[in-house]
Amino acid sequence: MSDSTPGTAMRRLLLDVTSSTSTEWNTGVQRVARSLACACLEAAPTLGVRCRTVHAVTRRNQFAPLRRRHERAGLPPACRVRARRGPLERLADRWNREVAKIRFRPGDVLFLPDVCWPFPMIPTLHKARNRGAVVGWLVYDLIPLRFPGLSEPTNEAILRRWVPESFDAIDFFVGISRATADDLAAYLDEKGLAVAAERISHVTLSCGVRRHGHGDLPMRSELDAVFAARSGPIYLAVGTLEPRKNHRLLLDAFTRAWAQGSAATLVVVGRPGWGGDEIVAAVRGHAEHGRRLWLFTDVNDAELTRAYGRADALVMASRAEGFGLPIIEAERDGLRVLASDIPAHREVFSSRRFPVESTGWEFDVPVGTRKQKATIFQSRLPGKDGSPDVTVYLVGNDAYFDRPTLYGGAEDYPDNSERFIFFSRAVLELANRFEEPCDIIHSHDWQTGLVPAYQKVLASQWPRLARARTVHTI
Repeated sequence: MSDSTPGTAMRRLLLDVTSSTSTEWNTGVQRVARSLACACLEAAPTLGVRCRTVHAVTRRNQFAPLRRRHERAGLPPACRVRARRGPLERLADRWNREVAKIRFRPGDVLFLPDVCWPFPMIPTLHKARNRGAVVGWLVYDLIPLRFPGLSEPTNEAILRRWVPESFDAIDFFVGISRATADDLAAYLDEKGLAVAAERISHVTLSCGVRRHGHGDLPMRSELDAVFAARSGPIYLAVGTLEPRKNHRLLLDAFTRAWAQGSAATLVVVGRPGWGGDEIVAAVRGHAEHGRRLWLFTDVNDAELTRAYGRADALVMASRAEGFGLPIIEAERDGLRVLASDIPAHREVFSSRRFPVESTGWEFDVPVGTRKQKATIFQSRLPGKDGSPDVTVYLVGNDAYFDRPTLYGGAEDYPDNSERFIFFSRAVLELANRFEEPCDIIHSHDWQTGLVPAYQKVLASQWPRLARARTVHTI
């Protein structure tokens, strides 16, 4: 990261955790924000950087530092802080809110890894930048804007104002996934907000996401009894109870399975969100509720960890996600995952099993009278001992290949011939760029049937492939 003052290195990292510590929310966003903040607090001394967590005091147009004891406790939600405060603690908290404040200066980086847009902090962000700080925003999703029918209408209105109004107050954007970063870039372009490519990047969450502040709490007897009395596989559904999580689909699917004699149990975990009351009513009014269908709306982090460890599979039927944290949390415990086929979920699965990296290679491929850009990625396949052994290169072009299925549904995609003409020529162009000449070209099935033909007919274009032998199998 660089700040707005040329030549000034980052000396202090300030992490906004306003929603995680001032509300009782404990969704995936808050779990990520707390985990990231705690990891930064631990790593900062070894990096020679000061790190503090802060919260917005919007009526004073400033940020205040969080108390050290709250940082040491893992940044618990407001409900746990209030439960443990005595009179002196409440007085100290009030002093911290009213008197203490962050004085921004060059070398500061203010990063927003929490849900920031519901809070009126844009004037404070401008103040931070005007005093030399750099401001960054961790973007989880644009679901309220892209799928307005799946989220609370007020969220759509707030976020629709926040994005353009905060644009000039934010130096860099980080998507919680590549899908989210791409969606943000597209949305900004649609709104006429010119943004340099280097201002938008993305990260990929890993199993390192930790849970804080509930390790001393045992699993309640009601939840423990569900796992102890199992008579078949137990499926876990984790997520806020709201329409976009598609709990209705899960209920319909399990209802059919139970009607056919399945002994499976479905455990639904999540707080009611917008539209959640109808989901709660549907679950609690179901004939299997209390037998093979269970709902827990106030599970803490320790209980969730233990539930992951005792369930047989996680099910995520979401219609839209920015990332899908429960998938990562479940895979950490070796849990099977059944998830809907949406861009964010596809990215999670591919990045976990075979991490894909950009090679930085791009080139144009002739397709008829047009040219299409090929972007080359690489990954590593494991050898016999499980360690990365074989390098695999992948040809990317979202217009051709970012689709729900490989070839189409009941009918083939109408441009399949064009897609695989592009792929065949891109593969030869890529192979010709390797330092070592290619010895054998193995093409399989009709999709690559043109590879041997192109290699012979257009040999002059790929001199490094001139001596290669070809094998085609079906």
